Amino acid sequence: MAKIDNELQELLNNKEFEQEVKRAKDRFRFKTFGEKFSYLKDSSKYFRFIFHLFSILTGLVFVSFLIDTAIQNIYLSFVLAGLFLAFWEIAKSILLANVFETYYRVNKVPFGMAVLTMLLLCGSICVSIEGAKKYYALQNDSEEEIVKDFTNKRDSLINYYESRIGAEKKGLEDFKASVSYKGKINLYNEITAKTVSSYTDKLAYLEKALSESIENIDGDYKSKIQGDKEKSSFDQFAFAVLSGVNELIIVLIVFFLVYFDYRTAIEGEEILAQKELEKDDGKDEDLKKILELISANSIEESLINKTGKQTSILTDGKKNKEEDTKKEQPILKEEKETTATIGFKVPKRQTSKPFERPGIAAITGGTQLSLGFGDEEISGKVAVAKPKKRRKK
Repeated sequence: MAKIDNELQELLNNKEFEQEVKRAKDRFRFKTFGEKFSYLKDSSKYFRFIFHLFSILTGLVFVSFLIDTAIQNIYLSFVLAGLFLAFWEIAKSILLANVFETYYRVNKVPFGMAVLTMLLLCGSICVSIEGAKKYYALQNDSEEEIVKDFTNKRDSLINYYESRIGAEKKGLEDFKASVSYKGKINLYNEITAKTVSSYTDKLAYLEKALSESIENIDGDYKSKIQGDKEKSSFDQFAFAVLSGVNELIIVLIVFFLVYFDYRTAIEGEEILAQKELEKDDGKDEDLKKILELISANSIEESLINKTGKQTSILTDGKKNKEEDTKKEQPILKEEKETTATIGFKVPKRQTSKPFERPGIAAITGGTQLSLGFGDEEISGKVAVAKPKKRRKK
């Protein structure tokens, strides 16, 4: 167990292990499109320059040849051709970018600009193919030169064999003249027969060799011409494919660079909008807290004001009641003897007098009569009629 703990501790202390873990975590963390493909964007810029340069070089020979036919200056022709092709490639790249930008901006392909861009692309392919043709034509011998070379070889070979054949014929004629008798040759003589046969075999061999040599030269010539044509056709096809692939790669690189900026802008807007939303949410929370505090303080102040108002009302009512009581006391004293007051109030005690019942208090002769059936008091004044005096008749 201790050994395992030591190994684990060594692993944790290992810097390489820590870096490897960080690298693995970084691989699986969320990344935006711009962060994920930033290296591809940087490399695409350099590769685009390389492919544009290749397109310029493949068309340089053909364009410089056309310019040289007009100005008759090969060095100046190369300079002017290079400037013209560089302008061509720059215009093509800008138009391509504008086509893709317009599509992403308004969701529509600009027809005129797209047609002009396609013409520039096709023109680049054609110029590259013609440039390849001209380059291989300069590197390889032309058909006229091949014909001239083979004609010289054929003529020299014919001259060689014809001279040898002529020499053998002359030798045979001389030998016949030396051994003939009256224009006739004795072929029964073994030496004469062998000599004549030797000359005849040499002449047949030389004539056959001449014929075979001519046939071989003609065959080599035809093979050379056919081989050069096939090679030229293959080279032209290969350069056509290569030029087409080169232009396609340029289109894809420009498209990727535009799409990279488009995705970066979209994701950037979303991220900024999310941040603004989070800020607004934070502001709303702060505002909500402030409103809650203000509301709580307002309620507290309202309660305090309401309580104070009620207290002041009760105090004022009590004061008014006391003042009314003070005002009514002298009046009650004056009318005590002549009035009786009937009021309803809760009885406080019961009486033992026979004419008095619970809750009723009767006061006669200037006393107060109260009927108590509730908390409120309803008072009224009853005047006691004085006896009228009789008039004396």
